[in-house]
Amino acid sequence: VDTPFTLKDIKEYKIKILENTMKLYKRLLLVNSKSFSIEYKKGLPYIFLKPKSKDFRLKDWINDSLRKIRRKKGYLPYGTSFGFRHSRLEIIDNNKELPFIRFSPGEYIGKSNDILIEMMEDSNATNYTK
Repeated sequence: VDTPFTLKDIKEYKIKILENTMKLYKRLLLVNSKSFSIEYKKGLPYIFLKPKSKDFRLKDWINDSLRKIRRKKGYLPYGTSFGFRHSRLEIIDNNKELPFIRFSPGEYIGKSNDILIEMMEDSNATNYTK
């Protein structure tokens, strides 16, 4: 059976994902977000975006962010998956801490990631606190 990927392709793909994760993490560190703290563990293919307030309406913020991304012709999937072609958002609710976002950068980063970062920087993000 022929496969579309060689081991070399997979290795390069993993390296690209980790490079993009680090690149976006560094950009997120520059964001002056009043609503989110940013957490990252080196070597993992995702970043945690954690609301600073227990009253932050995370689902509303995500839904509005995704609508804005779609309006601007971007693409940012929401849900669980580890296909890393495109960046992806997922809410993690482990009942041990406040729900938060696992942001998984993909092989391709661009407009959708930029819009998400704009939404985090937006002073209106504080409107999502009850």
